[in-house]
Amino acid sequence: MGVAYVLTALLTRPILALVDVARAVGRGEMQTKAHTYMDDEVGELALAFNAMITDLEQSHAELLRRMSELSALDAAASAISAGQRLDDLLQATLTKILQIMDLRAGWIFLNKEASPAFRLAAHAGLSAAFASEEASRDLGECVCARVLQEGHALILRDICAECRRLSPDLIRAEGLVTHASVPLLSGGRVLGVMNIASAHSREFTPDDMTLLNAVGRQLGIAVENARLWEEVKEKETLRQQFLERVIAAQEAERQRLARELHDEAAQTLTALSLGLRRLQDDQNLPLPQRRLAENLKSQTTELASELHRLSVELRPSALDRVGLIGALEQYVQEFERRYELEVQFESDNLDQTSLSPEIETSLYRIVQEALTNVARHAQAQSVSILLQICEGQIVTTIEDEGKGFDPAQAQKNGRLGLFGMQERATMLDGSLNIESMPGQGTTVFVKIPFAYSNSSLPLEEEQGKELL
Repeated sequence: MGVAYVLTALLTRPILALVDVARAVGRGEMQTKAHTYMDDEVGELALAFNAMITDLEQSHAELLRRMSELSALDAAASAISAGQRLDDLLQATLTKILQIMDLRAGWIFLNKEASPAFRLAAHAGLSAAFASEEASRDLGECVCARVLQEGHALILRDICAECRRLSPDLIRAEGLVTHASVPLLSGGRVLGVMNIASAHSREFTPDDMTLLNAVGRQLGIAVENARLWEEVKEKETLRQQFLERVIAAQEAERQRLARELHDEAAQTLTALSLGLRRLQDDQNLPLPQRRLAENLKSQTTELASELHRLSVELRPSALDRVGLIGALEQYVQEFERRYELEVQFESDNLDQTSLSPEIETSLYRIVQEALTNVARHAQAQSVSILLQICEGQIVTTIEDEGKGFDPAQAQKNGRLGLFGMQERATMLDGSLNIESMPGQGTTVFVKIPFAYSNSSLPLEEEQGKELL
């Protein structure tokens, strides 16, 4: 009986030991190894089991490394897609890299466009003294300068001994040992440098450098995009300023021409009309000559009326006297008389709201151009105009039931009137949209921020005052 027990124990003990090892590996204890009891089939199984554990351990380490790499790249991509300010984006990505790679500190330099100078754009894990020193010193013979020139990453295994830019005492006090510099690349151009450092001697593996270079490329693209966006905004600002000057010059020239028509041409026509009236009433003149004088006087009166209309269209004095609503009411009356079109005009109490001259002039011109387009092209019988304050904006709607048109085709054909309306709205941070289809009429929507008004009251108070 005792012999049987011993034989059973000798046979089952190695098998049970392998079962225990398998369970430990299943729990993630990759350091566990199977013991080889004897050189037989079970011993060979234990050796094979140990080889499998080693392979699993390596695969597990590779999986963790890949997960860290993907996490770092995902962090960079998330920061870029979040639409953050560039420096905030760099800061967030740098902090994530240090966390994933278990590093002590990092800092990023960006070059200044059209300049050899660089600025410290982000840093993490640095003392205030070290960051201040990095920000104030030129790159000089620093490894960063080589990375910028050569466009590939470099590693300093002992930053204290190899750095030629910062003092060894400062580096030693910071506690930094191993250092890597990675270029921020976009389209083959180096836009900056990302530096990372550990507080102990560390070997940056090829996998580490692959990850850092991938992050460097993503950040380089982000820097390039941010600069392109700033360039677009700057050009848009310049375009806006140029547009404002052009429109201001146009209004000044309109005002000058209107004044000349009123002060010079109109006065001359008035004097001519009076002279013709005297000739018409002169009984000493033959009847044909008096009739000719009467005819000429009638034509002179019509010409004076036309000059007055042109003067009003060039620069309506009513804008200065009675404001936007009063000026539009007068213009609508003249428009109805001239084109025999019915115009329904509503201002939703805007006549009680103080608007800036820029808004009044722009809205007047937009309505004027829209009505002119209706008269020339729409073949409509009526048109409606509504001005109102809605959600912090002055909203103007001009609608007709005419023959309509294709707005996209009109823009393509360079309809300058539509372009001018659009530009006037854009100049005030507003928008102008046209809804139209052939045979379906046309609606023009104009929205301009109420902030451009002269009112010092909050919008709610202003609207409340209108109801009193």
